[in-house]
Amino acid sequence: MNFENTLNFIRTYGNALDRYRALFILADYRNDVLPLTFLKALQNDDGGFPYDMTEGNDSSVFTTSNVLGILIELRLEETDVTDGVIDFLLNIQKKDGYWDESPLIIKYNPPSWLIPGETSTITWLTAEITRLFILLGYQETAEIKRAIEYLKTNITEEGQLPGFRIATVSAFAALQGIDVLDENVAKKMENNILSWIEEETDPSFLAWYLECLLQAGFSKEHPIFESTIKRILEKQRRDGSWFTMDGERFSVAATLNVLKVLRMLNCIETI
Repeated sequence: MNFENTLNFIRTYGNALDRYRALFILADYRNDVLPLTFLKALQNDDGGFPYDMTEGNDSSVFTTSNVLGILIELRLEETDVTDGVIDFLLNIQKKDGYWDESPLIIKYNPPSWLIPGETSTITWLTAEITRLFILLGYQETAEIKRAIEYLKTNITEEGQLPGFRIATVSAFAALQGIDVLDENVAKKMENNILSWIEEETDPSFLAWYLECLLQAGFSKEHPIFESTIKRILEKQRRDGSWFTMDGERFSVAATLNVLKVLRMLNCIETI
């Protein structure tokens, strides 16, 4: 494992926030001013973040939820930036408890997995945002209770949410982590996820699967972790990075996601 090369890759191709995240993960470096300055400069007046993190773009539910995940990762839960993100997401939540992407982003030609109004977009955004709010301890609030109920209601007999697999995995992490799933439903979801991990080839997604299993309460000693970590490490490229099927422009984000999970699982030491 060559993490010096990984750090150099992120320094070369990442932005200021990417470089800070790499140091936070790999070197235990912390200076809250750096990420907060970067994020405050981009945050829109409504508390959301612009689509594709491009200044001037309308706020995107997906981009904003992604920033919330980064804020949690960097232990910046109690900041003005985080308060703005939380307010944005709760204000835009639908009355039935779900989230959808803003129709304003259509003009940016979003990918197929982020088309506003599509069931597949709604289920995975709702599952992932609920997962993040539960990490913040919001499960007893009225808003997240509605989201939890929406997810539980939409799980099929096969133990899946409609749409992309990411929806089922995020929902399992969120709901099993707070022990609100029926035992039989939870087992079906777990079996689906373990089989999907075996099929997955994208190292960034493999890492994300493991992160969700941890939140769901899986022990790090479960054999799925050792076998999957081995597969992830085998996929590291010579420049220290990891690819993602989303495209090369996302390789920095993919690499950071892998590093975060490897550190969570005590697979790397600080440099």
